[in-house]
Amino acid sequence: SSRAFESPTAAAAPLRSMTVWLPGGDCQDAAIRTAIALADANGAKLVGLSALDSTAGERSEMVPVGGLAWSKWLGDRARLAQRERSALALAAFETHTRNARGDVTLRHAEGPLDRVLAHAAGNDLIVVPAFVDHAGRNAHDAEELAAKFSARGAGPVLRVSRPVDTVRRGVLPVSVGDASARAVQTLIRTGLWRDAAIGVVPVGAPTDELALTVARHVELLGAHGFRAAETPAIDPDADRESIEPLLARADACVAAGLIGRRGAFDVFRLDPVEFAAARVSLFLLP
Repeated sequence: SSRAFESPTAAAAPLRSMTVWLPGGDCQDAAIRTAIALADANGAKLVGLSALDSTAGERSEMVPVGGLAWSKWLGDRARLAQRERSALALAAFETHTRNARGDVTLRHAEGPLDRVLAHAAGNDLIVVPAFVDHAGRNAHDAEELAAKFSARGAGPVLRVSRPVDTVRRGVLPVSVGDASARAVQTLIRTGLWRDAAIGVVPVGAPTDELALTVARHVELLGAHGFRAAETPAIDPDADRESIEPLLARADACVAAGLIGRRGAFDVFRLDPVEFAAARVSLFLLP
């Protein structure tokens, strides 16, 4: 259903041009279905992008004598596997869009990663499957395709792990000194999930700075027609069971990255952003 993505107010930022990346992986079908629903609901042009990294499997470091042939074999094998995953994803895209109502096209690009990433830049939204890298291999955190897009400023990026018919609840984790303001601006820019209840979640010990940041985010979202409200705070030192009710029931999450921790000490603490990225179906990144 496309009802989850309707923009009921004139203030909503229009989505006119979208790209769905087709690297393959377990979440590819969900990403395609989500992109089609969004394009239909917004009357957007949708491009299915198959992009192959021609340098996949290459090794730049020195190799022992006799290792060049082995290195070339590994590179060829990696590129072949990438092509096979991409071919399956392309077939799935063509099947899902066979009866599409809007403007749907396919595009294929090959080259180094930075060059093929440029083919998706400049869109109102890039939809990507979760838990894969640009070649469709299993990946997490900073190695994910969504994280690489966002880090290069190619977004906004919608990372999809499961399709959602209706987004009823979204969360926006906020901690002191983070980049949550970028996440708020991205949500406003895309106009997604205006009918959902958006919980702005303080993370960490209560401070005046954190309270002010949360209040400003709630106020700004409200001014743009979102149903935003502050939620109970999350203590990063708490156990996982205590924050499960605050994050795991959400359909969508908005954050500046897939990982919220910044310091060495935070490695030993719970990262609510990472927790949400592992569980929430839709994840919006700048």
